Amino acid sequence: MPLLISLVLAVAATLLSLSVQEEIVRVAAVAVAAICGVLSLLLAPLALKVVLVLAPFIGPKLFQ
Repeated sequence: MPLLISLVLAVAATLLSLSVQEEIVRVAAVAVAAICGVLSLLLAPLALKVVLVLAPFIGPKLFQ
């Protein structure tokens, strides 16, 4: 459950940073999104971490 909460907060902060015009609010939203993204990786199960780490290396080979 904490993983889901962190992911939802990261997505909401990212969407907020894309929609606001004020620079301070945008920087704060990006910081919250980054913290929640790192927290999500820490809380994720090992299998999901392995998939996320290997995906950039395996992905290009699949689309050649």
